[in-house]
Amino acid sequence: MDNKREQYVILNGQLILKKDANISVFSRSMFFDFAVYDSMKVVKGRAFFPRFHAERLLESARLINMRHNLTVEKIESAIDLLIEKNHLENAMIRFLLLGPENDQEEAKLYMFSVGLTFYNDSAYRQGVKAITFHGERHIPQAKSKDLLINYLGFREATENGALDALLIDHDGQIREGTRTNFFAVREGKIYTAPLTQVLEGITRKIVVDLARNNDIEVIEKAPLFDELDSFEEFFFTSTSMNVMPISDIDGTIKKHAPGPITKKIMDLYKEYYNENIFGKIETKED
Repeated sequence: MDNKREQYVILNGQLILKKDANISVFSRSMFFDFAVYDSMKVVKGRAFFPRFHAERLLESARLINMRHNLTVEKIESAIDLLIEKNHLENAMIRFLLLGPENDQEEAKLYMFSVGLTFYNDSAYRQGVKAITFHGERHIPQAKSKDLLINYLGFREATENGALDALLIDHDGQIREGTRTNFFAVREGKIYTAPLTQVLEGITRKIVVDLARNNDIEVIEKAPLFDELDSFEEFFFTSTSMNVMPISDIDGTIKKHAPGPITKKIMDLYKEYYNENIFGKIETKED
């Protein structure tokens, strides 16, 4: 992304200058968090699974009963336009869909680009620290703007030198991180919360499919906080970090990372990623 060029934001399919992209302090949709969002990676000028992200955004809107006139095709066209006009190479595209405030208004979809986060190779070689935090998201299958729990948990993680916080629900289950999906490994089997309890991340979906296609059993059951020490391996997944091994939880649960199953998943994901992103780019250019 070239910061010297004029940057654009897309509002309901139309280009506007970044400096003109403003939301009123009187917006009831923002005040009451009647909004959903999503984030999508762009690598070498190519959107990473745009249809999945468009479908997930609209599913989030459906789950909070938001009226709109968007379609997957409209969103995909806007993605292409934003990549072209902002000359995006490696970036993250954010989607923010604000619900209508009355029957005369339509929902407003803002799309804009931000920098892509890169993680040190040492994090993937040695694992990262995580902490636990009590709290759970309302309507967990939706990527809604009700993010206070996520913000508080992530802030505490940052203050304690951790990459993310694992959210513990009222039943003592660890469903997910504040911005990640969470996986634990025991006796060669992978455990992760079911889709009734968490948002379906694109990386989560790919990892689950890759594991099952390679004879690694995946049990969709959230690990219990009280049983964490009985697991041998842990890892995060997300759009920005891909598959990230965890070596330390709360400073009390420490594991060698990446463990053998986590390393296998990391290798499978890297191969899949290279084939589906870089491979397609090379084919397109031939």
